[in-house]
Amino acid sequence: MSLEEGIKKAFMAGVGLTAFAVENAGKAIDSLAKKGEEVANSNKFINDSKEYAKKVKDDIKNSEAKRHFDDIADAVDSMTKEDREKLREKLNEADRAAKETLEDVVHASKEKFEEWKKSEDSEDCEGASTANDTAEDKKSDSDESDGN
Repeated sequence: MSLEEGIKKAFMAGVGLTAFAVENAGKAIDSLAKKGEEVANSNKFINDSKEYAKKVKDDIKNSEAKRHFDDIADAVDSMTKEDREKLREKLNEADRAAKETLEDVVHASKEKFEEWKKSEDSEDCEGASTANDTAEDKKSDSDESDGN
């Protein structure tokens, strides 16, 4: 190999290395951006759930029954047996309603999470098909240039 060919080959290797680095840097940036978006969406779901739980907790703290709890507790001392039985029935009804509400919230949260997960999965599939299309396009372009 002549000196001129060696210099040309070294130069082309440098150009190839640069192109390779640029191409892979782009892929790395895309991958990091996607991962960042996944984390942000995940945290948004968690933060939304926390905010909702705090709102429910605050609503309970500020409810009429909570504000009058001391009055109610004092009134129980003067209740007849029948009145206490009626109160127990009301409390059991309230417990059942609270349990149903909690189950509804858990179910809605699971549904929201599943919807989010499906949207993330579909985005992954779209990204994969785009990557496959790009690889096929490059192969097709390469095949065409070999034929010329």
